[in-house]
Amino acid sequence: MPFFKKNKNSTDKETTLLDLKVAIKKIDNSIKKKENGIDGLKRKAMVALSNKRESLARTVLAKKLKQEKSVEKLYNIQRKLSEQIDAIQEAETMQVATKALSSAVGVLNRYAKVIEELNVQEIIAESEESMAIIEDASDMMADDTMDMLIEDEISSELEELQAEVALEMGTQLTLAPETGEVGNKSVAEVNRSDSMVESDSDEVKKELERLKKELDLA
Repeated sequence: MPFFKKNKNSTDKETTLLDLKVAIKKIDNSIKKKENGIDGLKRKAMVALSNKRESLARTVLAKKLKQEKSVEKLYNIQRKLSEQIDAIQEAETMQVATKALSSAVGVLNRYAKVIEELNVQEIIAESEESMAIIEDASDMMADDTMDMLIEDEISSELEELQAEVALEMGTQLTLAPETGEVGNKSVAEVNRSDSMVESDSDEVKKELERLKKELDLA
């Protein structure tokens, strides 16, 4: 089993504390004995008075008072020894706290030097600039994706409209052989309808172009 040599200061402290505690214990025993003697002297004085021996009672009471003063001195000594124990323990606590605080200050100073050399303001500025670039790129990607989705929807809707228009035109151009009518309509009406369909188709194209321009400007 390895032998660890204790620090001299630690050994002195432990020895001193032990001596103080032993002294306090001895004083405590002395106080108890004297207090028991005081109680006996009090009873003895009462017996003397009951037997009308006043002079004896005075002598006994004088001893009693002397013992009480002795006990009071012992209490004072015991209190001072206890204060010494408290002071040593408080000093030890302060020593530990001071060492810990000193170590903490050293660590904080090292961190402070590193942080100072890193130029925090410049780092924050660069970080904000980088974040702004990333955010702009994200917005651009999101906008392009949205444009593609809208373009696909427009193309799909345009195809549906073209199919409806073609279906309507095919129905209107079904000719009746004897009357020269297209369904229930005359050829003139059909021509007018064709012209209206072509006009509507032109308007659809113009509206489509206008929508595309608005989307490009958005």
